Amino acid sequence: MTISELRERLIPQLEGSSFAGNTYIVGGAVRDHLLGRKHIWDFDLTVELPNGGIKLGKWLRGHGDCLSDRVNKVFGTVRLDYDDFCLDLNGTRKEQYTKKAGYPVISYGNLLDDVMRRDFTINAIGEDFSGNICDPHGGIRDLRAGLLRAVGPGFAEDPLRVLRAVQFAARFDLKLDPGTSVLCKSLLPEFSTLPVERIWTEWEKWAALAQRPSAGLQVLLQTGWIEAFPEILAMVGLPQDPVWHPEGDVFTHTLHTCDAAAMLAAREHLDRPNRVLLLLASLAHDFGKATTTVRNAEGRWTSPRHDKEGVPL
Repeated sequence: MTISELRERLIPQLEGSSFAGNTYIVGGAVRDHLLGRKHIWDFDLTVELPNGGIKLGKWLRGHGDCLSDRVNKVFGTVRLDYDDFCLDLNGTRKEQYTKKAGYPVISYGNLLDDVMRRDFTINAIGEDFSGNICDPHGGIRDLRAGLLRAVGPGFAEDPLRVLRAVQFAARFDLKLDPGTSVLCKSLLPEFSTLPVERIWTEWEKWAALAQRPSAGLQVLLQTGWIEAFPEILAMVGLPQDPVWHPEGDVFTHTLHTCDAAAMLAAREHLDRPNRVLLLLASLAHDFGKATTTVRNAEGRWTSPRHDKEGVPL
């Protein structure tokens, strides 16, 4: 499904309703459209009406051919499942996170408020049903420059966004903006507050969707968040025999290995579970070198039994 095809599908259903001129496609679908990707599965729609997501969901449920719907009243969102795509609907809103709450305080806003609450500029682009673009934070410019940049200081309200930076950099082969890197470093003490399920979601996306996995691991190193993953940190600066590994330390070797695994997964058309398995195996395959690397009698670096020692890690 493309954005053009989505318009053709939905415009007749919206005709004559208050949603026709107040509904925008936002986020990843617009980004992927600008990148020339023709097969988009998830579309985020936002409506400039109070409680617009639930209202639009009810309207489309009665005027279309969606298969199922799921409502989240806390966030005022609806997910509609069709046979060949999904819609996530919400009203344009403001969000404010607090240390004590597990979810943000939400209030009604407009389209500019809605894109301001998003994480990165490349995800803060909106498009109406006539094809007009709203890009107040320069997301198109950053996308063309291969730059991952936070929308604003509100980025820091959810520390998980650092791991989102890791998987976005890997998926789209992006470099992290220096100012965003500093912001990410400041959030490292918040890592311990993240539920393991949310952490896994970002690593699973890294493994399943990465175009260049090494770009994400470089962001992990650049932001200092590699400290939260000691098995990966232990590979940084760990020497290898230059005869067999002219590329450098174990971390650099792992970057190459993960990129090669991504190419292999694409060549073999692996399904998502097997691609995730291959990428995580590639990431972890030399964890055992951290506890086994020594100089042998000839003065060369060696890591005897690192395969066996790496199993429990």
